[in-house]
Amino acid sequence: MGFRDLRAFNLAMLAKQGWRMIQGNDSLLHKCFKAQYFPRSSFFDAKESPGCSHVWRSLVAALPILKAGYCWRVGNGSSIRVLGDRWTPNHPTNKKRCSGVADVMQLMECLCDRLTREELELFWVQAWLAWNQRNRVVFGGNLMDPRSLNNKAEVYLIDYRQAQEQLTVTRMEH
Repeated sequence: MGFRDLRAFNLAMLAKQGWRMIQGNDSLLHKCFKAQYFPRSSFFDAKESPGCSHVWRSLVAALPILKAGYCWRVGNGSSIRVLGDRWTPNHPTNKKRCSGVADVMQLMECLCDRLTREELELFWVQAWLAWNQRNRVVFGGNLMDPRSLNNKAEVYLIDYRQAQEQLTVTRMEH
């Protein structure tokens, strides 16, 4: 067939199979491999294990190719690992800064211990605005002044609190 680098071609085909496995979580292949090799994690976190099949070993060999070029959408936010996932490629903030805080629930517990309720609410609104800013830039929009994001967060929080108060008053009237 005239392939110049058969190993690179093989890895590309294996990465394609890995991508299909990621996209088709209901496929028989994904269900079998998940049960056997990564029952409590995602395919991206899976490792080669002693005594694993040659097929699995080959798919794991292609994982670095997938990891180098993948990105994901937030969706409902249930699978976000704030300090573990790469948010923007090739950016210094990709390094983990806090040890021991592995996922959103641990981060939330850590923040609840250190911040007041008002500070925590402001933090999450700022984080949400920062994520929206990141998406705006990634998808071709303009970068906003960070000070305007902080001001916007405070305005959103005031609006939210006023709406909550109105809901409470309305419920009490009925």
